[in-house]
Amino acid sequence: MSGRFKISDGDWICSQEGCENINYARRTECHKCRYPRPKFAPKLKKVGSEIGRHAAKKSGGLFSAEDWQCSMCSNINWARRSECNVCDHPKMGKVEERTGIGGGFNEREEVEYIKRESDGEYDDFGRKKKKVNTSSNKKVYERL
Repeated sequence: MSGRFKISDGDWICSQEGCENINYARRTECHKCRYPRPKFAPKLKKVGSEIGRHAAKKSGGLFSAEDWQCSMCSNINWARRSECNVCDHPKMGKVEERTGIGGGFNEREEVEYIKRESDGEYDDFGRKKKKVNTSSNKKVYERL
């Protein structure tokens, strides 16, 4: 068994200037400088994924099951590396809140549609809009 530190989901980075030690999720203070864990400490999550036993076996001994594949460039890195040796993308990244406001990943459970002026009977050029006949669409779906 190796004595290497393995980063897990939920581990956090000390926010004390000059320290930036990576701490286990269970710690309430920094292991290095004893600075108390802030309420909103930056948490870490695995960005790269381990290649697993099957891929390690196929490599003919070149890689081990703990080695990881970079999520940015798909390069396979040794387990001891904390950044990709090709693109310098970190193995662990900070957990980001995705709100959908320019950040993406917003699950649109409660969608509000705003009625606009353009929803009227005439378009911007004064032409009469065609009405969608929902009853004929239902008949087509019923035949299918």
